[in-house]
Amino acid sequence: MPPLPRPYWSVWTVQVINRAGSVVVFLLAFYLATERNLSPAAVGLVMSATGFGSMAGALLGGHLADRWGRRPTLLTGLLGNAAALAALGASRPVALIVAAAFAVGATRGLHEPALAAVAVDVVPASGRLRAFSLLYWAQNLANGAAGLGGGLLLGVDLRLVFAVDAATSLAGAALVALTVPETRPAAPAPTGRGETPARDPVFLSLCATGFLITLIFGQHLTALPLSMADDGLPARSFGLVIAVNTALIAAGQLFAPRLLTGRDPSRLLAVTATTAGLGFGLTAFADTTLGYAGTVVVWTLAEIAMVPATATLLAGLSPAAARGRYQGMYGLAGGLGFALAPVAGGVVLDRYGGAPLWVGCVLAGLPAPGIHLAAAGARRRRAEALPAPV
Repeated sequence: MPPLPRPYWSVWTVQVINRAGSVVVFLLAFYLATERNLSPAAVGLVMSATGFGSMAGALLGGHLADRWGRRPTLLTGLLGNAAALAALGASRPVALIVAAAFAVGATRGLHEPALAAVAVDVVPASGRLRAFSLLYWAQNLANGAAGLGGGLLLGVDLRLVFAVDAATSLAGAALVALTVPETRPAAPAPTGRGETPARDPVFLSLCATGFLITLIFGQHLTALPLSMADDGLPARSFGLVIAVNTALIAAGQLFAPRLLTGRDPSRLLAVTATTAGLGFGLTAFADTTLGYAGTVVVWTLAEIAMVPATATLLAGLSPAAARGRYQGMYGLAGGLGFALAPVAGGVVLDRYGGAPLWVGCVLAGLPAPGIHLAAAGARRRRAEALPAPV
């Protein structure tokens, strides 16, 4: 197995540093409620502003990565994120907090398409599944470190939360400046139908399934803990259940490339979509910590295969001159699913209860396997027709 190129490891390290320092993501709601004395409605508004900012940033970042370059887009996003975090920590009026939160989300989303585009630019097609598996494995561990670090900072000084997060963004920018070359293809971007993601039905089929799946997976952040609380389980039970997800990903991603290499990605994603829907659907029958943990095992197994397979398929469908825009558009679809998931889950849970919500997850996931299988041939032909990757 050939080694992955040095620029890949540079952006891998940048992403790990940035994710490990993203403590504001985990503590923002608590900070707003306790330090800024905002109402629940105002806290929700700020959190929504962050999410919508991230979606806007993903679209803009994808465009800039293709037109301006990967390297300047990465630097702008990371440096801008440090400035936005400083502004958020210093803001007092609600309007300024909302604006700063939008800026934090936008600058955080700005660099993601460029980072993914660098990985696709420099890693040959045969190594992409391994590359994205390692990236997702590292991101998962870094997110765990961010949650743990945020808890430690919470007991010291909440102002350190913003300082640490901004410092890691600055460290990431320094690493980009020192080690990440410009990898954007030299040829100007064509304007044909296949190079415009919003007019590419083959690619849009992947966005549609991405939206549906993130709408389901997003329930683990809001509906899952609320359901566990309704069953009388303490908060630490939710922590234990999520730890199962983290541990399985940390172990499973190390073996995913060997198990998944050579398999048709669309068929693989059809299986993972079905498994994910069933895993969340089984939550309707859980009422103990062990029962909930069992459901998490099911949908985590789907997640382990789904994330690298999706990233690999997305890379294969993206024309070289439009990789950033394709990454940004897919990020928008997934971001929209995660933004709507808490609202949709909360409404169903409040009005109809837990069982209809979890059955609804199964139903929401049903179209995804069909879309994957129906699009498999067109996706395969598209990947074969594109010029050979770098």
